[in-house]
Amino acid sequence: MRGMNRKGILYLFLPLLMGLIACESDTGAWEAELEKAWIIGRQDTVEVTATEFYLYVPMGEEVKNERLGFSISKRASSSSVAGELSLGDTPLSITVVSENGEVERTYRADYMYYPTSYRFDFENWVPAHSEEGSFLVPSGGWTCGNDGIDMLKAFNSTSEIPYPTMRTNHAHTGKAAVQLQTVKTPNESAPLAAGSLFLGNFNISNALKNPKHCLEMGYGYSREKGFPLRLEGWFSYQQGNGRLVDEGGLLGEDGDRCNIYAVLYTGQRLNAENIFASDRILAIAKYTQAKDKEGYEHFSIPFRYRNLPEELPANTMLTIMFSSSYLGQDYAGRVGAKLLIDDVSLVGGKRSDIEQ
Repeated sequence: MRGMNRKGILYLFLPLLMGLIACESDTGAWEAELEKAWIIGRQDTVEVTATEFYLYVPMGEEVKNERLGFSISKRASSSSVAGELSLGDTPLSITVVSENGEVERTYRADYMYYPTSYRFDFENWVPAHSEEGSFLVPSGGWTCGNDGIDMLKAFNSTSEIPYPTMRTNHAHTGKAAVQLQTVKTPNESAPLAAGSLFLGNFNISNALKNPKHCLEMGYGYSREKGFPLRLEGWFSYQQGNGRLVDEGGLLGEDGDRCNIYAVLYTGQRLNAENIFASDRILAIAKYTQAKDKEGYEHFSIPFRYRNLPEELPANTMLTIMFSSSYLGQDYAGRVGAKLLIDDVSLVGGKRSDIEQ
């Protein structure tokens, strides 16, 4: 090639160059992306991922008659028509097909509700499920692990296992509060169940595969509240003198403790396994207490930010958790430990108000 002039070299590589250009210009024929989605006429956020789209809507608000708009890759097609999809369709999904027909992707909808208020007096309790005889939970997006007790009862029909999470009349104000109590179970692999209450969903289908994944923690966070600054409320804790269950040697000298925390993060729901370990966490407010408290005592826990954005992203999520045993998810704690919770609120404000 030493004697070949510039023109000869160009002719030699011309077929390769043309092939590369052709491939580059044809990449659009393979694209099958759902680029964006929105609820027509509303300001609610819709987050699109590789396989799903999440609709962030206010809790308790009726949206099934609303219509969905969306845009896809320029040369792709879809059997769905933007503006004709109803949020009441079950299941709600969008399938996108590339121009050459080689790529087909289906995006499924999931609803991420968020509370319209972050003041919880726990006066109103509702059935956790539609089935008759369902246990009660506070309204406002709260759930608990009582489903796990129902599953244990199904396998041990002769066992009397009290629900760890219940309503109590021993309130700080009003007529009702939350009672969380660690109880003994007949299950050798899960010898106790801690009372817990959290914002999120309890997915019993994960119980046998990975119990920590039963706790799908969090709802969309209403950014109108501002940056979370503090979690406040009233609690009463009695560790008691019951049997200490700690086969793994996880508890310290203080024995059991109650656990109160809130986690602010982004994206899809976290669970009890990654709630403190995820790199999507923005801030955590956490408090534990080992000493007994006879009456109600006030708590005010500041959020400590790991990542502080200039503005909170549209897909910001928040969970709040209360537990009668801080290592209850590892089946460690004191049987009979009791935590009462009432009059909880989230204090929000400006970014400049955050305690560093």
